[in-house]
Amino acid sequence: MKQPTPTDYIDYQKYVDNLYSTELDQGAKFLMNTSLAPAILSSNEVQGFIDRYNTIKSFWSISQDLFKNALFDPSLMEIRNLILNEVNSEFGLQYHQNLYKQKVDLPYFFRTDESIPGKITEIQSPGSGWGTLQALQTSIQYLEKFMSFDIRSFNKVHIAENVSEIIKELTHNNPFVFHQVDESSIMLDTNYFISTTRKHGLKYLGHDFEVTLKNANFIRTHSFLEQATGSTFLEFLNRFHNEELIFDIFPSILFFQKISLIFPFWEKTKHLYSDSIRNIFPFTSLVADNLQLEDGTLITPEDFCDRKPHERDYYLKYAGTDGTINWGSKAVYHLGKTDWKKCKIFLQAALEGYHNKHYWILQKTHHKKELVASVKDGVLNSQESYAKWSGFYGPKGFMGGYVMTREFYKVHGQNDTVCRLLL
Repeated sequence: MKQPTPTDYIDYQKYVDNLYSTELDQGAKFLMNTSLAPAILSSNEVQGFIDRYNTIKSFWSISQDLFKNALFDPSLMEIRNLILNEVNSEFGLQYHQNLYKQKVDLPYFFRTDESIPGKITEIQSPGSGWGTLQALQTSIQYLEKFMSFDIRSFNKVHIAENVSEIIKELTHNNPFVFHQVDESSIMLDTNYFISTTRKHGLKYLGHDFEVTLKNANFIRTHSFLEQATGSTFLEFLNRFHNEELIFDIFPSILFFQKISLIFPFWEKTKHLYSDSIRNIFPFTSLVADNLQLEDGTLITPEDFCDRKPHERDYYLKYAGTDGTINWGSKAVYHLGKTDWKKCKIFLQAALEGYHNKHYWILQKTHHKKELVASVKDGVLNSQESYAKWSGFYGPKGFMGGYVMTREFYKVHGQNDTVCRLLL
């Protein structure tokens, strides 16, 4: 096999960029950097991604049952308030009570974010990045010039075709999709995915004249409030309850925030969750007057900040429903990388939030730095970077994934991020 040169890396980047410019227009290109060194998973890691699907669904089912019970049981008021927190009163208690008196559902398509394979820091439905995965899977043939590898089953059918076939099956071969893209964190990537799925038979509102608000039957969104405040939302709900329409993500505030990540560990709810569920998440707790740490220690926020940086190895994350900060990597701070003063400022603000239903969580860090080869300014170099692994899932399970790496600990889709396909 040919040993890749810096020119090969540059040509590969141009190849992936060209997928976007050809599909969309000449101004479009891949947002991140590529690498000719894909992430080759071990058999155990592959099986882990596959097995986590059922565990995630169990976590969601238990959390949804917990929320449903809390909506109608005054003794569970604390749990009810944690989940409803800052949501607009129009879509608060009464809306959710009415919603949960009828048909309920779980998300269909979703993406995990994992600091290391097997430690899920967040689950987003549907999340962004589906176009990225499609582009990387399309480029497998390019990688084969430089290495030999087995194309595993989850990469043999590309994600655009896979998702399209599932949606066609769900809609009885009448796939009229309304994808609300405004709150997508990478809109260009979302548009690329829409374009590639149209080649496999999906039809979209705003792209295909046959699709209207009256007959759209598969609804995708990236924001609860964007969806719920739409002029046709109540009509969509009625059609959903009449089994004429599918919400990709069930319109419950439960699935649009991070607060449920505390429940497998919280003293008041942990008995509902199995160890197998707990094991797929980092330890996560609510920021309150006393912080609970992974070893069970209870400590005040002030005493926590007095610890040495390596003893503050936790992320502070906003966990509620405020869409202005519950988006992308906003309102995420690594307290082990802040000084004493900033730690106190961040935690004091989070504590004030706790008393005003503006909830934050602490999440234990789990990092495994990756040595990644990429080209910058025409020079090939290898840089040790933070990693974020993402698995993509649909109703039939694991569908593929990629890993992003970046020198900064907030790893997400930026022009200094390197993105590699999972093989």
